[in-house]
Amino acid sequence: MPQNETQLDPVSQAIRAVRLALGESQQAFAYRMKTAIRTIARYEGARPPRGAELARFHRLAVALGFREQAGVFAKAMEEELEMRAESIPRTLEEQELLGLLFLIMRNRDRVPGLDQGFRSVQEALLRNFDLIEKHCRKGKKVLGIGEDEMELMKGEVRAIRAAAAKEAGTA
Repeated sequence: MPQNETQLDPVSQAIRAVRLALGESQQAFAYRMKTAIRTIARYEGARPPRGAELARFHRLAVALGFREQAGVFAKAMEEELEMRAESIPRTLEEQELLGLLFLIMRNRDRVPGLDQGFRSVQEALLRNFDLIEKHCRKGKKVLGIGEDEMELMKGEVRAIRAAAAKEAGTA
């Protein structure tokens, strides 16, 4: 007896939703994903993907702008990797901006002028964190962080500010 969709794992449901939103058969979707039709059928049924395969579906959902499904894949990756789902990009914009930030951070000592640009970005991020923290203090909800995590992050932000001040020679 085939499983009813409400009994399926959320990842299986998300894979099926992505495929249907693309208007593709399991065969066409398998071709897109460079895998066997049986594999797609299995992923949409009783055995959702894990590991690298799950990450591939996450990247596809992000690239296509399927936020809800990207969120499902991110949550599954969170559980598998024991990470916070909010640390995993859900949109193409988030993914690209994080990639740019990493690129700048990793090369700020190698590319002339990049360090000053990074400091400006860092200052803007810290100012925006202050706005989020103030919003939380008023008892308002913020996506991606709970009260306990906010307290930890405030300590991390203090450390970042201290290191930046020391580097700038103002500490």
